[in-house]
Amino acid sequence: MFDSMNMRYFITALAIGCSTVLLSQNLVPNAGFEQFVQCPDDYGTSSQWLYVADWQSPTEGTPDYFNACSKKCGVPLNWAGSAKAYEGKAYMGIVGCMLQLDPKQISYREYIRARLTDTLEAGKTYYASVQVRLALSCLAACNGLGIYFSSTGLTNRNTVNYPLSPQITYVNNEAIADKDRWTQICGTFTAKGDEAFIIIGNFLSDQQIEYRAFDENFIATQYVNPMAYYLIDDVFVAPFDTAFYKDCGFIVAEKTRFFSGTLEPDQKMVLEHLYFETDKWQILPESFNELNQLVEQMNKNPQLELNIHGHADQTGSEEHNIILSENRAIAVKDYLVAKGILPSRINCFGHGSSQPFDTVSHQKNRRVEIVVE
Repeated sequence: MFDSMNMRYFITALAIGCSTVLLSQNLVPNAGFEQFVQCPDDYGTSSQWLYVADWQSPTEGTPDYFNACSKKCGVPLNWAGSAKAYEGKAYMGIVGCMLQLDPKQISYREYIRARLTDTLEAGKTYYASVQVRLALSCLAACNGLGIYFSSTGLTNRNTVNYPLSPQITYVNNEAIADKDRWTQICGTFTAKGDEAFIIIGNFLSDQQIEYRAFDENFIATQYVNPMAYYLIDDVFVAPFDTAFYKDCGFIVAEKTRFFSGTLEPDQKMVLEHLYFETDKWQILPESFNELNQLVEQMNKNPQLELNIHGHADQTGSEEHNIILSENRAIAVKDYLVAKGILPSRINCFGHGSSQPFDTVSHQKNRRVEIVVE
C-alpha cells in the first residue's frame, strides 16, 4: 500500500542550522523506507532485504527494518526502545559501533546501501542529508557516522568497518547521543562523476572512534559489548542550490584541493586520507596508500621541495594544539624520509588552531596540508 509519503518530491529538513525547504527532486529511492514488499516480522536476518524496497546491506551485517505495520518490528515500539519515525511510519536501524571490552575482539558494524536514481555528474556540487537517532536502550554513543558515495556497491563479505572517507559526516564528528530527538547529518560535496550508490554507516577505524558511555560502572560489569545503535530515516540527495541551502554546521568554503596523486607547484593541498590515532601523532595504516603516492611523486620530481603544515582544532589548550599539529607534520616527514626522500627537501610547520579551515567543524580543522615549491 502506498500513501502520499511515497510520492513526495520535496523534503523539509528540520535540524539545528538546517531549516529550509528543498525543492529539488530527491535522488534517493524509498528515502523514508516507507515502501516494502512484505511487512517485517523478525530482526537481524538477511531476509530483511526481502521486505524493504531499494535498500540492501553491502556487508554480512544485518541491519533492521522497522515499520508500524509490524508487531515485532514496530514503530514506535520495538526491541531498541521507543521512537517515532522522523517522517512517516518506518525507519532502519544499524549498529554504528560496538564498545570493545576485549581489545582482541573485532568491532562489528552495519551499513545500508541504495542505488541512486541517477549517477552523479562530474564537477557538480550536491547536497546530502540523513536523520539519525540513538536508540533508547543504548548504553553508549560514538562518533563517525557518515554518508559515502561510490561508483560500485562495495559488497564486502565481513562485518567490520569500511576504511573509507565519507563525503558527508556529522558537523563536528562528535558522538551523536540524543535519544529524544532526531539529529541531522548534512553537507555538500563535489562529485567525481561516477557515483551511483549511497552508503550510510560508520567508516572510522576502531582506533579513531571516540565513545561516550552513559554509565561507565554499569558497562564495566557487562559480558555483552555495549553498542551504539542508530535509527536512520529521511535520506536526501540533490544538486546543490543556494536558494535552499543555509548551514549544515560549516560554511561553504573556498574550493579545497585534495592531493590526488599529482603534485602541483604553489598549490595548497590537503591529505584527505591521512589518519592519526585520536589526539596523537601515530599514523594509522589506512594512510599508507596516500602517503606512498606522495613518495612516488617526490621521486618522480626530485627538484621539488615540500612544506608540510599541521593544523589542529580549537579543543584543548593552544600549547597542546601546537605540539600536536607540529608532531603530526613531522610524522609525515618521517614517513617520507623512511621511504628514501631526502630530509632537506621537506620542511615542517605546526600551526595549532590559529588557521582554521572552517569556522565550526572541528573535523575539517584537524588536517595536514602540503605546499609544493
